[in-house]
Amino acid sequence: MSHYGKANAPGKFIRLFGTILLAALTFALILTLFFFIMRLFFEALRFLPWLDYLYVAFLICVPTAIFITAFSLFFKRTLHHPSRAIRYVSLSLFAIMILIWVVIFILDLISFFRFQFTNIGEYYSFNILFLFINILVIFFTGIMQALTTPPEKDWMERRDSN
Repeated sequence: MSHYGKANAPGKFIRLFGTILLAALTFALILTLFFFIMRLFFEALRFLPWLDYLYVAFLICVPTAIFITAFSLFFKRTLHHPSRAIRYVSLSLFAIMILIWVVIFILDLISFFRFQFTNIGEYYSFNILFLFINILVIFFTGIMQALTTPPEKDWMERRDSN
């Protein structure tokens, strides 16, 4: 019997090292093959001109969908606001912004189908000032509503009132 003992035989370490090395090489080979296949796939897509237009059409819809959804959710939440004046101001702001987004979306679709721009800077829904105004309206109405909503009782006040 060797001084390594049965559990620490040198052959087991060599097999373990070989297994780990083979696993690392296999992983590297699979990763390289994956990237090669992805490169071939995307090179093939470059020959499909309609894919650029499909991508731009998708991009035109994204900000419209995000902001109309946000304004619709805030509109629904505002229906039960305790302050009547703030409720009407908020609802009118949200309705105006939803209407503006619908008009902007229609104008963007018209210019997409008429001119087929592939640069998103040509579309109204990606105008920085317009996007800034949208965010400003959301924060402004949120601050107005927060200042006119009665404060919630914290857990100590709720416990004392029971």
